Amino acid sequence: GTEWDPYSWLQLRSSIYNSKWKVIDAVGVGFGIIYNPIRIDVAYLKFPHSGNRTNTISSDVFKSDSFVDIDYTAFTTDRLSLTATINLWQTRESLARIEYVEMLGEVFTASHQVYAFRPIGKARVKNISAKPIQAKVSFFVDEIMTAPTDTKFYTISPNEVIEIPFFAVFNELISAVKKFSIFDGTVFVNAETAVEYDDRYQTRVLVRSKNDWDGDPLSLRYFVTPNDPEIIKFSRDALSRNKNIFDSLDVVIHNFVKSKIIFNIFAEKLLYVHDPMTSKDFVQYPSETLSLHGGDCDDLTVSYASLLMSIGISVAIVDVVPPGQPDKAHIYLMF
Repeated sequence: GTEWDPYSWLQLRSSIYNSKWKVIDAVGVGFGIIYNPIRIDVAYLKFPHSGNRTNTISSDVFKSDSFVDIDYTAFTTDRLSLTATINLWQTRESLARIEYVEMLGEVFTASHQVYAFRPIGKARVKNISAKPIQAKVSFFVDEIMTAPTDTKFYTISPNEVIEIPFFAVFNELISAVKKFSIFDGTVFVNAETAVEYDDRYQTRVLVRSKNDWDGDPLSLRYFVTPNDPEIIKFSRDALSRNKNIFDSLDVVIHNFVKSKIIFNIFAEKLLYVHDPMTSKDFVQYPSETLSLHGGDCDDLTVSYASLLMSIGISVAIVDVVPPGQPDKAHIYLMF
């Protein structure tokens, strides 16, 4: 068969049917007319040798394997068919387009909750319609997110481009990421009351494993866990063994003495140990440091900070980098 479209609204068709080589059984012609949302198709099928289709035939033919098409068999006669289709739904015009997506950093498993409140990226969205629109952006990563995380709606004028920060609510499966991994993240834009997405943009999402650290002292706060039961038990046990000391002390220095007691017991139980050679920046959680009885400067600092915070003492992490000697940088703690 062949089809020719002389106009966008008209199709002309022709076809031949045969069951044996060099023998034409039937000829078909037809045309189609499209006038949205209506489509009309007309077809005519003609058998030049119709005599062999009106004779008596044995019922054994029904037991053969010659029936492969219910519309074209040994009993099909000339026919004229008319089909009319009305499309009750139309494709909605896109109102917004994503021009660019920028991820604002890597994802740290230790602090995955923070990305529900702090932007994980931003999307540059353009209004491609001739009227103002309300648009929102959604972000989704399969496996480690249960559903897309939506932003609020932003008003965008015609042809205007704005940057919309987006967020991510990760599920607990992200805690199972044990090594540096790359996931496919998808950014959607949804304009006004649209049900379907106006546009989508796929980007890469870098997820750090549980103990990975980017070397930024500000990121160490995500490893501080003063509410960990093991941390609370350690600090409470240390102070309860020395509770009589506080009876004769000025209340002004109570916190300093508490810090000293916890530090001495902490130092007795733990040993300074370097990170594994296979890891560039590796930080243990405080409970891991206690159970392993050791760690390097960032491990011990994070653990001691958690112990102090568990008894209500405020702390601050200090990063010291000697000029021209970044390899000799060190982490200290103020309280």
